[in-house]
Amino acid sequence: MDASVVAAGLAAVAAVTSATLAFRASSQANKVNEKKVDQEALDRAVAFYGKQLDDANKQIDRVTTQLDRMSDQLLRVNDELAKEQSSATTLRSQVRTLQQTVDILNGTITDLKARLAQRIDS
Repeated sequence: MDASVVAAGLAAVAAVTSATLAFRASSQANKVNEKKVDQEALDRAVAFYGKQLDDANKQIDRVTTQLDRMSDQLLRVNDELAKEQSSATTLRSQVRTLQQTVDILNGTITDLKARLAQRIDS
C-alpha cells in the first residue's frame, strides 16, 4: 500500500474520531446549557411564586385582623342590643303600669264627678 493512502486513511479515521468527539462534546455542552436554562427558569418561577405566596399570606393576615376587629365589634353591638332590649322591656312594663294607673285614675275621676254631680243635684 502506498504511504499516501495509509496517511489518508489515518487522516480520515482521525477526522471521524475528531468529529465524533466534537459531536459528543457539543451534545454534552448543549445538555449542560439546557440544564442551566432550565435551572434559571426554575429559579425565576420559584422567586415569582414565592412572592405571590408572601403576598397572599400578608393579605390573609390583614383579613384575619379585620375579622378579629369585626368580631369584637359584633360582641359589643350584641351587648348593647341586649341592654337596649332589657331597657325596652322595662320601659314597656312601666308604660303598662302607668296605663293601668291612668285607667284607675280616670275611673276615679269619673266616680268623683258622678258623686259631685249627685251632691250638686241633691
